[in-house]
Amino acid sequence: MSNKRVLVVFFSSSGNTRKVGQAIAEGLSATVEEIQEVNPHPADIRGKGLRNFRNMGYVVFYALTGRTVPIKAMQQDPADYDLVVIGTPIYASSLPAPVRAYLTQYGAKCKEVAFFSTGLDPRPPRRMFRQMEKACGKAPQAVCAFQADRIQAGDFLPQVQEFISRLSSEP
Repeated sequence: MSNKRVLVVFFSSSGNTRKVGQAIAEGLSATVEEIQEVNPHPADIRGKGLRNFRNMGYVVFYALTGRTVPIKAMQQDPADYDLVVIGTPIYASSLPAPVRAYLTQYGAKCKEVAFFSTGLDPRPPRRMFRQMEKACGKAPQAVCAFQADRIQAGDFLPQVQEFISRLSSEP
């Protein structure tokens, strides 16, 4: 992959997806950029308080109904890269609205894509990965699901390396 230009793009609400995205970008010597909502609704599945409860309802509703939200303009043009690795948390087995917005707006510009997710469930979110593929119109080179507990324990780097090696073995 040393001659390929790679962009790692992610949306993170609790910080888990950011940690994984940054580790993948470092391992691939890639450019990294974070998807940001114009009007953020930070939500954490394990968070407390009325505001977090309200935000969780909002983000889950938008994910389940397949909506998008306004996102801030991206600095990187995905057309300038050979591969775009897109990361997202999982909301009710569905694609969060900011990531759907990114894929809808920029997906057609991506030459090749790969997807990763972060969440509590150790099973791969096949439904959400299909939603990502549909939103950008491209099948991913590889997908990888990272479990939140392993990320928080700092035990996710071997999985990052395995994902990177799958990407590196692609033609």
